Amino acid sequence: MIKFFRHIRKSLLEQNKTSKYFKYAIGEIVLVVIGILIALQINNWNEYRKNQSNLESYILAYKYELEYNIKHFDFEIAKAENFIKQNIKTLQTNNFDSIQVDTLENMIETFYVNFDTENFVHERFKNSQITDFGKYDSIVNKMQVYYAWNYAELKDVLIQHNSAVDKADDYWRFQQNSYEFNYQNNKNTSKQTSELRKQRIIKLLNNPRARNILKLDIRKKKETIQYFKAFQQRSKENLEQINRTLRE
Repeated sequence: MIKFFRHIRKSLLEQNKTSKYFKYAIGEIVLVVIGILIALQINNWNEYRKNQSNLESYILAYKYELEYNIKHFDFEIAKAENFIKQNIKTLQTNNFDSIQVDTLENMIETFYVNFDTENFVHERFKNSQITDFGKYDSIVNKMQVYYAWNYAELKDVLIQHNSAVDKADDYWRFQQNSYEFNYQNNKNTSKQTSELRKQRIIKLLNNPRARNILKLDIRKKKETIQYFKAFQQRSKENLEQINRTLRE
């Protein structure tokens, strides 16, 4: 092809057709520019397709994370609600005499509340360098808010809750020094007799400080459940938006 164009230029020069030569040269330049533009357009189109394909894979992975989160929070909410019921039952018990000492020991336990929310997609997406989100623009924006704001807020709530649990544990393990825990280590591990341990733990359970610990644990868990439910609702809304967009 290059030889063909070269032959035409040479022929026009040999025939002293200068004006036609310049017109031809301009036309040739225009063709080259058009070819470059077409090549760039094809390259941009290929890059866009690759970009959209990668973006869709992230959106689908994010969808699966949301589905996991929704189910996981059902489990965490139910677990926290059971801890609340256990604390309320303890606080409403007027007579602990008929309850075995190891059961009483379990009744004063306060427990962490945790969540194992997936956020792997967001971490990978931040490093993807994808900038053109197309029809997924709103979804990506909400994903950023979901993990950068809502997720971080929920983690702060859990830190506060679990810090209160640590303080409760400090009281039972290190501050009070009247009751020796068994920790389900079976017999012959305590210097205190079973009768003495029961007497002392009942006294602790009737103490305002111990009761306040359980009441605070109830309040903290109720607050955490509210955040869990709000986060779960956002997960459902984001999931519904993704499903609608994928159907379009």
